[in-house]
Amino acid sequence: MDSIFNVARSWQVREDAQPRMELVEYDESYTVKADIHGCDAEGVAVCLEAGVLTITSEDRSGFADGVCVLPRLNSFRYTLALPDDADETGLSIACEGRVLVLTFGRLT
Repeated sequence: MDSIFNVARSWQVREDAQPRMELVEYDESYTVKADIHGCDAEGVAVCLEAGVLTITSEDRSGFADGVCVLPRLNSFRYTLALPDDADETGLSIACEGRVLVLTFGRLT
Protein backbone atom coordinates (compact mmCIF):
# COMPACT_ATOMS: atom_id res chain seq x y z
CA MET A 1 0.00 0.00 0.00
CA ASP A 2 2.85 2.39 0.82
CA SER A 3 4.30 1.89 -2.64
CA ILE A 4 1.16 3.37 -4.24
CA PHE A 5 1.46 6.55 -2.18
CA ASN A 6 5.21 6.79 -2.73
CA VAL A 7 4.66 6.71 -6.49
CA ALA A 8 1.94 9.36 -6.20
CA ARG A 9 4.26 11.61 -4.19
CA SER A 10 7.00 11.28 -6.77
CA TRP A 11 4.83 12.90 -9.49
CA GLN A 12 5.64 16.55 -9.87
CA VAL A 13 3.28 19.14 -11.26
CA ARG A 14 4.91 20.92 -14.16
CA GLU A 15 5.27 24.63 -13.58
CA ASP A 16 4.11 25.33 -17.13
CA ALA A 17 0.98 23.17 -16.85
CA GLN A 18 -1.08 26.35 -17.32
CA PRO A 19 -0.21 28.95 -19.88
CA ARG A 20 1.19 32.20 -18.54
CA MET A 21 -0.17 35.72 -18.67
CA GLU A 22 1.29 39.07 -17.64
CA LEU A 23 0.12 42.67 -17.41
CA VAL A 24 2.71 45.31 -18.35
CA GLU A 25 2.12 48.96 -17.45
CA TYR A 26 3.40 51.79 -19.65
CA ASP A 27 2.98 55.59 -19.35
CA GLU A 28 0.09 55.72 -21.83
CA SER A 29 -1.11 52.12 -22.09
CA TYR A 30 -1.34 48.64 -20.63
CA THR A 31 -0.32 45.47 -22.43
CA VAL A 32 -1.55 42.00 -21.55
CA LYS A 33 0.55 39.15 -22.92
CA ALA A 34 -0.92 35.65 -22.77
CA ASP A 35 0.71 32.42 -23.84
CA ILE A 36 -1.96 30.75 -25.97
CA HIS A 37 -0.24 27.41 -25.43
CA GLY A 38 -0.10 26.00 -28.91
CA CYS A 39 -3.57 27.16 -29.98
CA ASP A 40 -4.08 29.22 -33.08
CA ALA A 41 -5.45 32.74 -32.59
CA GLU A 42 -8.76 31.82 -34.24
CA GLY A 43 -9.45 29.33 -31.44
CA VAL A 44 -9.08 31.93 -28.68
CA ALA A 45 -11.99 34.01 -27.37
CA VAL A 46 -11.43 37.40 -25.73
CA CYS A 47 -14.21 38.91 -23.59
CA LEU A 48 -14.05 42.28 -21.87
CA GLU A 49 -16.89 43.09 -19.54
CA ALA A 50 -17.13 45.47 -16.56
CA GLY A 51 -13.36 45.81 -16.21
CA VAL A 52 -12.68 42.07 -16.30
CA LEU A 53 -10.72 40.53 -19.16
CA THR A 54 -11.31 36.84 -19.91
CA ILE A 55 -9.27 34.87 -22.45
CA THR A 56 -10.41 31.31 -23.17
CA SER A 57 -9.68 28.47 -25.52
CA GLU A 58 -11.19 25.03 -25.61
CA ASP A 59 -9.44 22.35 -27.60
CA ARG A 60 -12.12 19.91 -28.71
CA SER A 61 -9.81 17.89 -30.95
CA GLY A 62 -9.88 15.00 -28.49
CA PHE A 63 -13.66 14.63 -28.73
CA ALA A 64 -15.59 12.26 -30.96
CA ASP A 65 -19.40 12.31 -30.90
CA GLY A 66 -19.34 14.38 -27.70
CA VAL A 67 -17.19 11.86 -25.80
CA CYS A 68 -13.63 12.69 -24.72
CA VAL A 69 -11.27 10.18 -26.30
CA LEU A 70 -8.03 12.13 -25.72
CA PRO A 71 -7.05 14.63 -23.03
CA ARG A 72 -7.63 18.29 -23.86
CA LEU A 73 -4.13 19.71 -23.82
CA ASN A 74 -4.72 23.20 -25.18
CA SER A 75 -7.72 24.34 -23.14
CA PHE A 76 -7.30 27.28 -20.78
CA ARG A 77 -9.10 30.21 -19.19
CA TYR A 78 -7.48 33.41 -17.96
CA THR A 79 -9.35 36.03 -15.94
CA LEU A 80 -7.82 39.38 -15.06
CA ALA A 81 -9.31 42.48 -13.43
CA LEU A 82 -8.00 45.47 -15.37
CA PRO A 83 -6.72 48.59 -13.62
CA ASP A 84 -9.34 51.31 -13.08
CA ASP A 85 -7.70 53.66 -15.60
CA ALA A 86 -7.62 51.12 -18.47
CA ASP A 87 -9.54 52.35 -21.53
CA GLU A 88 -11.70 49.37 -22.46
CA THR A 89 -12.88 51.01 -25.68
CA GLY A 90 -9.41 51.14 -27.20
CA LEU A 91 -8.53 47.44 -27.25
CA SER A 92 -6.04 46.23 -29.84
CA ILE A 93 -5.32 42.50 -30.33
CA ALA A 94 -2.29 40.97 -32.06
CA CYS A 95 -0.76 37.52 -32.14
CA GLU A 96 3.02 37.11 -32.00
CA GLY A 97 3.74 33.41 -32.42
CA ARG A 98 2.23 31.64 -29.44
CA VAL A 99 1.68 34.89 -27.51
CA LEU A 100 -1.57 36.85 -27.71
CA VAL A 101 -0.90 40.58 -27.14
CA LEU A 102 -3.75 42.87 -26.04
CA THR A 103 -3.14 46.59 -25.66
CA PHE A 104 -5.35 49.08 -23.81
CA GLY A 105 -4.93 52.81 -23.63
CA ARG A 106 -4.99 54.63 -20.30
CA LEU A 107 -7.65 57.13 -19.36
CA THR A 108 -6.28 60.54 -18.50
